[in-house]
Amino acid sequence: MRLSLRWKLTLSYLLVISVLILVLGGLLLHAWNVLGPMFPAVAPAVWRRLELMLLTAVGLAVLVAFFLGVKLASDISNPLEEVTRAARRLAQGDFSVHLRRESRDEIGELAAAFAHMSETLKAKLEEIAAAKSRLEAVLRYTVSGLVLLDTRGRVMMMNPAAEKLFGLSAEAAVGRHHIEVIRDYHLSAAIGEAKEKRCVVSREVNLLYPEERTVQAYVAPVWETDEITGLIVVFHDITELRRLERLRTEFVASVSHELRTPLTAIRGFSETLLNGALEDRAAAEHFLRIIDDEARRLSALIDDLLDLSRLELKRANLNIVTFALGPLVESIATSLKPRLEKAELRLEIALSEPDLSVQGDKDRIRQVLLNLLDNSIKYTPPGGRITVRAVRQGETVQVEVEDTGRGIPPEDLGRIFERFYRVDKARSRGDGGTGLGLAIVKHIVELHGGRVWATSRLGKGTTISFTLPAGKPLT
Repeated sequence: MRLSLRWKLTLSYLLVISVLILVLGGLLLHAWNVLGPMFPAVAPAVWRRLELMLLTAVGLAVLVAFFLGVKLASDISNPLEEVTRAARRLAQGDFSVHLRRESRDEIGELAAAFAHMSETLKAKLEEIAAAKSRLEAVLRYTVSGLVLLDTRGRVMMMNPAAEKLFGLSAEAAVGRHHIEVIRDYHLSAAIGEAKEKRCVVSREVNLLYPEERTVQAYVAPVWETDEITGLIVVFHDITELRRLERLRTEFVASVSHELRTPLTAIRGFSETLLNGALEDRAAAEHFLRIIDDEARRLSALIDDLLDLSRLELKRANLNIVTFALGPLVESIATSLKPRLEKAELRLEIALSEPDLSVQGDKDRIRQVLLNLLDNSIKYTPPGGRITVRAVRQGETVQVEVEDTGRGIPPEDLGRIFERFYRVDKARSRGDGGTGLGLAIVKHIVELHGGRVWATSRLGKGTTISFTLPAGKPLT
């Protein structure tokens, strides 16, 4: 049978008191035997009464000892039991427990030490929880993917950015080998190299799943004293950076080509004139006219490049006003009338409201419409029709420029707003285009808070649509 501390202490006190009483009783009995014969005159009844008194005293002493033992045991065991209960609650994470220090003895010192330990432990755990919360927030919201591996190459942890990068949840990835998660030999080799050489290793890796991405991976060992306990892999998504670098390279090549073409023509015809063609007046005039056309085209290209640069850098100052769209379209139609007649084309204007107004920079919107109508005139065969439509849609106005031209192939439709992109490169350059018109249109519309898109059917025509903020009715 298992006894509690209180009863152990009580029994211990009783045992000690009992031994003392037995020793005292033995001494008294010995004294009785020694002194009895010395007092023969004392009656036996008196001796029996003395024996009874002695036994009564011994019994009372035992009872007093028992109650004193219980009291003393309670004074010791109760605080200890309270400390035990508090320790159990503390182990379960309940830090609200408080111990009362009712004495200055060792038990009181134990209660005070326990209370101090509880407060210290609570503060340390709160500090650890706060640090854990901060770390989780950093891991959750960092844009770089983070994967923690153990020494066997198995995934221990990965953040949401890594989950998105590899198309796999952390729950599904933890415990699996990194090859199953990352699926790239070069990165696996980098992880092995970092572990073997005990240094940071960097690799540029092309991931194919769940989508094609280019990432810069850094693999670093995690140290604990002098041993490697794991590896951390950091992934920086550089897909957009590489795309921009490729676009920059393509842009430089395109600009060089576009500038070289008119310069080559100017230089060639200039050399021809210097080599004697000036003597032939008709040929000289023809050559000079070509040189003038190419110089104008070169000037227009440079102007468009500068304009596009200002628009892309958002350095173009817009003079936002509310104006009626109808008079602006009519004015553009009047200025294009000679070209429309020469190309045998018909221009129609269809506005949903006679006084339809928009908010924007009037000159820039005029530039947008001129660029779109210029493209429609170039690519619509004789007898075709060009239509300018505009309709209010809530807080915006949607404008459409539709033609009955040749149309744009589906594979080219998504790229027509790129710089220098031409569907029919030979014809575009021959028509004097710079290849920047639709790129300029896109940036002007976006600076006004709108969007631009195109729909087309081969052999049926193309529609370029864009939106602008609607203006208040003009009075």
